[in-house]
Amino acid sequence: MNTPHRPFPLYRTIMMAISAVLLVWIVVVYVQQRAEERLPILRDAPPFSLPSLDGDTVSLTRTSGRIRLLYFFFASCPDVCPVTTQMLTRVQPLLGDAFGTRVLFLMATIDATRDTPEQLRVFAERYQIEGRGWVWLRGDEQQAHAVAESYGIAVAKDKKTGAYVHANTIVLIDDKNRVRKRYVGSTFDPNVIRADVQTLLAE
Repeated sequence: MNTPHRPFPLYRTIMMAISAVLLVWIVVVYVQQRAEERLPILRDAPPFSLPSLDGDTVSLTRTSGRIRLLYFFFASCPDVCPVTTQMLTRVQPLLGDAFGTRVLFLMATIDATRDTPEQLRVFAERYQIEGRGWVWLRGDEQQAHAVAESYGIAVAKDKKTGAYVHANTIVLIDDKNRVRKRYVGSTFDPNVIRADVQTLLAE
């Protein structure tokens, strides 16, 4: 009677070894892909505390647990601030229900003298901005400039005209108070911000 053929032990050992190597390779590729999808941690976000239009004190600590886009601007800006603000209004609907609950836009004026509460409300109405996700911050000049500079955003004032020049930058801060990305304010793609925010929300 013929004995049924059975695989040699060496063959089984080789196949198990190959399978183990393939499994390790799959895990390594998956981990690398996940790492590439993550946004780098650039630095800890500098602490700040600025008054809002409602009279509350808004700070890094009090807003922790949410994703924040921090933007320094002034309402009488003749060029980049209006464009950047308009583009931020295009980001809002892309964030869906997360906006206002898990995501905040922190809009900090660097010109508190001219940006009175009424002027800031007019500015918001001009761009049809509404919703609790928009937080308007209005500290005095020294406060605002100090916070901006702590985030690496240069601010300068023309002593003759009183006009401001500043780095037009939006800072992305995660829910653990870490800076994850910086965007050039007038040229960013709203869909890129949406994708980045969603990446942070999924962490």
